[in-house]
Amino acid sequence: MTLVTSSQFASAIAAGTDWRDTAKAVLEQLQRAVKPGHKFTLGFVYVSDYLAQDVGSIVNLFRSVLGIEQWTGCVGIGVCGCGEEYFDRPAVAAMIGEFEPGSFCTFPPVKLEPGDAETVLGGWMKEETPMLVLAHGDPTGVDEPARMLQKLDGLTQGFVVGGVSTSRMKYAQVARAKASEAIHYEGGISGVAFSSDIPVAAALTQGCKPVGPMRHVTRGSEHKIAELDGTGAIDVFEDDMRAYVMTKIGRDPNEITLESLAGEELEAVPEELQGLFRGEMHVAFPVSESDQADYLVRNIIGMDEEEGVITVSEPVAGGERVFICLPR
Repeated sequence: MTLVTSSQFASAIAAGTDWRDTAKAVLEQLQRAVKPGHKFTLGFVYVSDYLAQDVGSIVNLFRSVLGIEQWTGCVGIGVCGCGEEYFDRPAVAAMIGEFEPGSFCTFPPVKLEPGDAETVLGGWMKEETPMLVLAHGDPTGVDEPARMLQKLDGLTQGFVVGGVSTSRMKYAQVARAKASEAIHYEGGISGVAFSSDIPVAAALTQGCKPVGPMRHVTRGSEHKIAELDGTGAIDVFEDDMRAYVMTKIGRDPNEITLESLAGEELEAVPEELQGLFRGEMHVAFPVSESDQADYLVRNIIGMDEEEGVITVSEPVAGGERVFICLPR
C-alpha cells in the first residue's frame, strides 16, 4: 500500500484478496489526504481485470465516503501507481484531484459518429475550450480503437491522452458525471476533458524501445509498407535487426545470419534480445508534434516474403517515418 500526495492531488494503490479489502486499503489512504480546506472534485480509478465485475461497487464506495461525485477510469490487466505495479491479482489504483467547477467535463462512452461533439461534452464546449482530453477506449467496440481516438481528437480539438483498456475477463469503463451514470460495459470511448485554464504536463510512456534507425516509407498504402528508403521493407527490417543483434553481442553483422544465430547460438544472445526470435518486434511511428521524441507502437500483423511487404495495424502512406522496436 502506498500513498502519494501534493497540494492538489492524492493518489494511492493497493492489492488484496477481493474488491472489499483492496478498495478499503486504497480508501483509507486517500482519506488521510482529505484534510479541512481541500475540495477534491474529480476521481480517477483503475482496477485490475480480476475486479472488473466489481468496478461499480468500488466507485460507489469511493463516491459515498470521499464525497466526490465525478469519476473516470477503466479496467486493465494490471495497474501501477506510486512507484508500484500489480498484475495477476485484485488491485486498485486511484487518484483524486482539486479542480474548479466547470474546468472539466466527464463524458460516458460514445461511438463518435459525425456530429457527436454535443453528445460527448454536452453544452460544456459552448463555454469552454478543451485543452486536454483523457480518454479510455474499449477495444471490443465496433470501430478500430486508434480510429476512435482520432475521431475524439477531431471532435474536441483538444490534446488527447490515454488509450485503450485491456482485460482477460470483462471490460468496464468508469464514467460517472451524475448519480444516474456509473459503470459501462459496452464499447465506445469515455473520459474527461479539461479546459485551457488548467496547466498540464503530458508525457508518453512505452513498453517498447527503438531498435533500428529511422526509416522513410517510400512506398506504402492502407496498412502495408512495401518499401523503406527505396528498398523492400522486409529486407530493410532484417538488416536493421541483424545489425542491432550483432552490435549487442559484439559480432560483425556480415559474419553470421539471424537464422543461424537463432538455430545454433541463441544462448549467446542477451535476454533483452530474445523477443526478436519469438517474433515480438513491432513498428513505431514518431509523433510529429512531440518535443519529447514520442512514438506510437503498432503491431506487425503480417509479412509477405515474396513481395517483401510488411502489414501493420496502422494506416500508412508514403513519406511517413517508422522504425523497429522491441519490448523493454
